[in-house]
Amino acid sequence: MFAGVDACKGGWIVAKSASWPCREIPALAICPDFRTMLALTADCRRVAVDIPIGLPSGPNLRDCDIEAKKLLSGHNTSALFYAPPREALSADSPREFQRLHRKLRGTGAGLPVWGFLPKVKEANAAMTPALQKRVIEYHPELTWFRTAGENLESKHTAEGIAERKKLLRKLVPDLERVLLWKDFLGRAAAHDDLLDALIGIGVAKNSLRHSPYRLPEGKAETDRTGLRMEIWY
Repeated sequence: MFAGVDACKGGWIVAKSASWPCREIPALAICPDFRTMLALTADCRRVAVDIPIGLPSGPNLRDCDIEAKKLLSGHNTSALFYAPPREALSADSPREFQRLHRKLRGTGAGLPVWGFLPKVKEANAAMTPALQKRVIEYHPELTWFRTAGENLESKHTAEGIAERKKLLRKLVPDLERVLLWKDFLGRAAAHDDLLDALIGIGVAKNSLRHSPYRLPEGKAETDRTGLRMEIWY
């Protein structure tokens, strides 16, 4: 089994499949927290999660984030955010987070970074170097770009959602039936969360094939906890 996982309002949305392209309709679930997600995907050979795994310290930026920005240069770079400094995880308010971020990096962080900080904390509390052999970080925008061979419209637009659905129809059987699952979720997850989780299955599967789609292209650095700082796509 392989799984793609994306953070969502209700926790973590999980898509699981035994193959990629999928031969059967993927299993879908919403997990309230990261550890529940890990338990649900314990039967998976590889799990691709859209969350920073491995955090830089002090003023440093992750090489994988820098290379990801370069890869999408001239395209949708606004969808990529630099992973926050490990020391900023202690912040308990947006103002404190920005103060620490400016102190460490000399500049403030984009507002979306504070928004996903709780999810980063969840992952950081659960991840270990041993677990990272099975649970890897991926970035959906890089994956969509690679799959399409070109930049797509923003996933927050109807055109962008339509483009992603068109790509997935070749990879996921009976996609329209799969997408109906979103109707039962309410506000727990958005359509783009579900689509990102589905495309993540492919990253999980391909990463076992010595896939060249990993950043940085050279050896990945490790953070002070021993986690590799790398992005698969």
